[in-house]
Amino acid sequence: MQRLSELFGLAREARGLTALAAQHATVDECTYSVDLGGDNALWLMPAGAAVGNVPGVFGSAAMAKALVEMRTKYDMVIVDSSPLVSSPDAAAMARHCGAALVVTRRGTTLGPLRRLVQQLDLYSVTVVGHVFTFSGTSRPARRAAAPQA
Repeated sequence: MQRLSELFGLAREARGLTALAAQHATVDECTYSVDLGGDNALWLMPAGAAVGNVPGVFGSAAMAKALVEMRTKYDMVIVDSSPLVSSPDAAAMARHCGAALVVTRRGTTLGPLRRLVQQLDLYSVTVVGHVFTFSGTSRPARRAAAPQA
């Protein structure tokens, strides 16, 4: 699966979220402008180089401070992370985010989703919605019935 940094041509950038969280760089040194045409731009911070103690870095006070700084500089801050249920760095980062949009693969049962929401609640993270991926189009489309006159 292609990473966002690769999609935007930043695959070889060493400075990113990990450098910021480890206090080796500033927010301005880790963000890159992507021209979307016209007067539109997207500011992107790639993941950066791998670090050893991921939960310690992403759960740190420095990371919390960096996210507060980003919120003051940008209209919206979106953190794309690995799955929360299998990733200590995502769990550590979640507590610094005010809200979460849960992305779930089609076919996931309700049990894991409920546990995930409970885990996010422990971090005081509000779930703002769910997106289901790999929904496919194998079933015939259903149309709403016309209103009866």
